[in-house]
This record gives sequence, structure tokens and C-alpha cells, in this order.
Amino acid sequence: MKERRGSWHVITGEYPPTRGGVADYSALVAEGLSELGWNTHAWAPGASSALRNGVCVHELPGRFDRATRSALSSALEATPAPRHLYVQYVPQALGENAVNLGMGHWLASRRDRGDVVHLMLHEPWVPYGGGIKRRAAAVATRMMAWSCMRGADHLHVSTPRWGRLLRSLAPPGARFGWLPIPSTIPEAAPGAAALARVALKGDAGAPVVGHFGTYGSLVAPLLERSLRELLARDATVRVLLIGSGAGAFASRLTDESRVQSSDATTAQDVAAAIAACDLVLQPYADGVSARRTTVMAALANSVAVVSNSGETTEPEWAAHGAVILTDGTPGAFATASVALLRESVRRSAVSMAGRQLYGERFALRHTIAALTGEQG
Repeated sequence: MKERRGSWHVITGEYPPTRGGVADYSALVAEGLSELGWNTHAWAPGASSALRNGVCVHELPGRFDRATRSALSSALEATPAPRHLYVQYVPQALGENAVNLGMGHWLASRRDRGDVVHLMLHEPWVPYGGGIKRRAAAVATRMMAWSCMRGADHLHVSTPRWGRLLRSLAPPGARFGWLPIPSTIPEAAPGAAALARVALKGDAGAPVVGHFGTYGSLVAPLLERSLRELLARDATVRVLLIGSGAGAFASRLTDESRVQSSDATTAQDVAAAIAACDLVLQPYADGVSARRTTVMAALANSVAVVSNSGETTEPEWAAHGAVILTDGTPGAFATASVALLRESVRRSAVSMAGRQLYGERFALRHTIAALTGEQG
């Protein structure tokens, strides 16, 4: 393996064993850099210091307050230069109450010390609305984004929409690189999908519509109405709910005997459950986008997706036919799902297009290449 000068440092508010999308993404990138032979470190509160999967993981003493930033600077100085810092910007994760106005000054100080600072903006800021505290947080997080962007050498966004929103706050001439979020769920092992399918209750030959997610308040009401509509239209369909909160959500549909939740906990078991589905129904309040790891998991496992367009939806989805896009109403979700279940050739074409788009545009190797200039 080629010997490389310097080191990479993934700096994040979440890292395993902490659970969450940013934690999983941070680990994925850190391990990808390590696999290329880079001296790779991850720094996060609650991370449990250890050498894991080739990454030196370091637990930070706090959530990026002044003392923590000072301790992190001292620790960085002990690692090989040149240093590349890949900072995961999520306002809520970088400071108490989503506000940490000192973070941008710290990034600038690291750049002044010769470190190369990459800022990955997963979320831009707290939206306006609500009471005084909410509006104050909205203003403060915009100031925080303004400051952090000025402390970085390279700016990355999880969807082009964030770049458009952040343009007015960015330094003059700043460019935003688009880094889609790859699937944090692996491909299902050979034969695993078939075994997961056999384990499902009911008619083994009945069509299975899945949903993978966390069943949060922005999605759950629409998902429930859409599933009820789908079950009413097709008496043969079974529904498989996958992900954290699936069991509790399934209890809302207790009158539907054809609904069950998966007890999958490991990433491989989740992959098998997704791959066991004929299609997945994935509503999103702001539309499907390349920052949604739940839809990426389906694409990576060659499962057809029915979703909806919205304000964050990139043009690639429609251009490649990678998912079935609806207007986001329960009736539209049900109509599209029933039609796709009945058209196996079309369903296969959608799943193949999704898998191809994932490989060509969204897979982890593209993120690693954008950061390092080399493919894994």
C-alpha cells in the first residue's frame, strides 16, 4: 500500500457507539480514508477512545467548548503533518443549544497553523419560526455558519440546495462541493434477503412493501395515511417496517394484520430486511435527496423506491429514473406502489437505474476521491 504523508482527522459531534446518521457517516468516511492507507483519526464527544477498523478514535471531553477546542489543538499537534481536518458541521452537534460562535475562530486558527480544513455542511442552520428563543437560535446559527465558512479552506454540502442558501453568507468567490451521503447500510450478504423473506409472516409469495426510517414526526403521519391507502387498494400487499421506532409505529396500525416490523439491529440484518422487499415507500417532507441515507440503503441493495419530489430534490433523480417520484400525497404513493408491484419489468428497470445512479454518483468512493483526489 502506498505510504502517505500526513494525517486525516474526522471531527464530529457524533461517532459510534453514539447512534445517528452523522455518527454512521463519520465512521464510514474515516474508515474509507484508513483503507486507502491514510493515518486516520476521529474526534468526538462520547466516542470511546480505541483503535477501530483502522481508525484511531478519540473521545473529546466536551462538546467543542473553549476547553475542548484547546485540548483538541494540543492533541492534533502530536499527529503527523500535513493534517487534513474533515469537520462535520451540524449546528446542534457542535455546541450547546446549536450555538458555538467560537468554532469558526478555532477553525481559522488551525488553518493558520497549516492544517487543511474541509467543512462539510450537513445542515445550514436552525430555521426561523416559533418563539423568541427559536428566532435567537436562527440568528446565532447563521452567524456560526458565517464564521465557520471563513475558517475553512474547502466547503462541502450534502445537497446543492444548502449551497444556494448559504451563498449569501459565504466568503466572496467561495465554491461549494457537493458530497452526497452514501448508504451507511451495506449490501445484503448473498442469500440473506431470501432468508429474511422466508421469515416474514403470511403468504410467502405476497408482495412486500417496506419502509426504512426512524418514524419521526415529519414523516410518520404521511407514511401512516399512505400505507393505509395502499393496504386498502391491494388486499395481497404486506408491509415491512424497518429501523429505529418501527415497532412503535407498527402499533399504530394494529388493525392491519398485514403489517409487521423487523427486529433487525445489525447493519447486515437491516440490509437483508430491505433487500427482502419488492419495493420501499419512502416519503420525505422536503422531498427525496442525496442526503437521505434511508433511500441510499435501498438503492445500494437494488430495491425499487417510491418517493416524492420536494424543495431539496436534485434533478438527478428524475433524469435517471432512479426512483418513482410522486407529488407526495397518500393517494399518489398508493397508486404508484400498486402499479409498480404489478409491473415486474418496470420495477426491475427502476431498481437497476437506482443501483446504477448510486454507483456512479453516490457511493462512498466518490466522497473519498473528492477529498483526497484518489479513488478507493
